[in-house]
Amino acid sequence: MAVDFDKAAYYYDAMYGNEEEYRTEAEHIRKLAQKYGAGKRLIDIACGTGLAAKYLLRDFCVTGVDLSERMLDKARKNAPGARFLRGDMFSF
Repeated sequence: MAVDFDKAAYYYDAMYGNEEEYRTEAEHIRKLAQKYGAGKRLIDIACGTGLAAKYLLRDFCVTGVDLSERMLDKARKNAPGARFLRGDMFSF
C-alpha cells in the first residue's frame, strides 16, 4: 500500500519521532561530513517536513527535495534558511 505523503504531512513528524531525534540525526550527519571532508553543502533527499534540515542549517547550506508539496510547505516553515525543491528521489 502506497502512502499518500500529501495526506500524511500533518502527522509525519509524530510518526517519525520527536525533534530530539532530528537533532541527533543532524549531529551524526555533521560528524560524518566532517570526517569525510564532505564540504558545506548537503542535499536532503526525501526531506519530509524539513526538521532535519532545520538542525543541519547550523553547519551547512541545505537543499531539500521531496515529492510532496505539503511536506515542502511544512519544510519551508520549519527551516526557512534552506532551499526546497519538489522532486522524486528516484529521478532527481
